[in-house]
Amino acid sequence: MCGTVDHDANFEGAWESRPCLVPSSGFYEWKSPNGGSKQPYRIYREDDPAFAMAGLWDVWEGDDETISCVTILTTEPNDLMNSIHDRMPVVLPKDAESDWLAADPNTRKELCQPYPKDDLDAYEISTRVNNPGNDDPQVIELLDHEQSGLGEFSS
Repeated sequence: MCGTVDHDANFEGAWESRPCLVPSSGFYEWKSPNGGSKQPYRIYREDDPAFAMAGLWDVWEGDDETISCVTILTTEPNDLMNSIHDRMPVVLPKDAESDWLAADPNTRKELCQPYPKDDLDAYEISTRVNNPGNDDPQVIELLDHEQSGLGEFSS
């Protein structure tokens, strides 16, 4: 979470000088109603097909390999996300994207807020999203709760 990343030795260098934007058309979160099985949701921005999340980039060097990596920062949930999960990515308003990249660490920390607008929306999707092998458009289709064949039981 943004609230702790500035105190985490693993992210110290990235927090100080390597902010990035992570473009996305949506993100997923899972809700576990009443302790039952987790239901996946797709969260997206209604007014724009793409938005940016606050991230940090780094390069980790091991004995025999170099790994480039990015982390997406999270924060407390906004009103929409509060009913789904106890955190959310730091979704940046368009007018804050440049600030995120150019700001000093203290200013970036101030930008680590729940998304302030009400143009995010969420809908249930299939558990197909749980398998990375399912890389097709059906993964983000609205989950159809309608049961078929009930007309057969009417009198």
